[in-house]
Amino acid sequence: MKRTIGFGLILVSLIITPSVGSQDDWGNLFRPRFKRRGPALKTQTILGFQEPVKDQDRDLRMGEYKLDLSYPIFQTDREELSLSLRCGAMELESDMRLPDQGDRLSGLFWDLGVSLQYRRQLANGWLGGGMISFGSASDDPFSSPEETVGQAFLFLSIPHGTAPEIEGAAEGPPAGIDRRNRWIGLVHYSSQRQFLPHVPLPGIAYQFSFGPFLRGLVGFPVLSLVSRPTEDLDLRFFALLPRRISTQIRYAVHEDWKLQVGFDWRSRSFLRAGREHGKDRLVYNEKRVLAGIRWEPLPEMTLEIGAGYAFDRFWYEGESYGDRGDDRIDLGDGPVIQFEFRVRF
Repeated sequence: MKRTIGFGLILVSLIITPSVGSQDDWGNLFRPRFKRRGPALKTQTILGFQEPVKDQDRDLRMGEYKLDLSYPIFQTDREELSLSLRCGAMELESDMRLPDQGDRLSGLFWDLGVSLQYRRQLANGWLGGGMISFGSASDDPFSSPEETVGQAFLFLSIPHGTAPEIEGAAEGPPAGIDRRNRWIGLVHYSSQRQFLPHVPLPGIAYQFSFGPFLRGLVGFPVLSLVSRPTEDLDLRFFALLPRRISTQIRYAVHEDWKLQVGFDWRSRSFLRAGREHGKDRLVYNEKRVLAGIRWEPLPEMTLEIGAGYAFDRFWYEGESYGDRGDDRIDLGDGPVIQFEFRVRF
């Protein structure tokens, strides 16, 4: 199946699975200020080249496509409700097979769903909210309850310490409360989590800011750091348990142009329809280095183009990461190219 067909199907099938999996996602969820925003659109395409499948005498060409849309349902100076839609797909052009089961892995693996996010600021400066989502990541999404995932996420953010009033902040917390430094408690539920499904699991984090030089979120299960040591240089680090690490360096060479280089370690999982064991996940792991350019023609519009090298890549099917030696397919290392476009209306 050609990449153009896969990308066209994504445009037609706009249904989303929500995720709080990137640095921007976490930053937007816990930001202490409320700012009226319009709808936002993000597209991303990652293309690989034909690489060998180890021990199978076969080749694989893989493409990844994402389309995200967020729409504010209502917004005030203290409260907001938004809808998020996402459609993603990984396209495998290959005749490779799972070694133990002999099943062929080819075609499109979808990641579809929808979510609602809610945030509210209380008069004492506390910030609360949550997210509820419904989606399916599978080669045959929503074909049965076994391929469908329901999730819920609740959080409470409590200011810590005192600071002068922040210029331009909306009227809200009493004078002296520091909006930037906060304790955050959270609870997450998932119907298809590999570890303790259907059991709400707690987390805790601390959000801090020392101005542009350093701000971040430190806790379980996330670590996010952003630093701007000079006007032209941005440094970013993000880690999300169990296997998500991203680093990036950006340098402004012009008012609208930035050079960037980064490292990304990520994992994607799918619930394959008709799998032998219901608790098994089909998982893809990859590490990648990328370098490219970022263009910001408008304040709410960015275009990124990059090229790099993907390595330590493999697929496996099992209940947990400890099963990564079973039904495993190792892929050859190789070059990748990436395109990303974002706009907020």
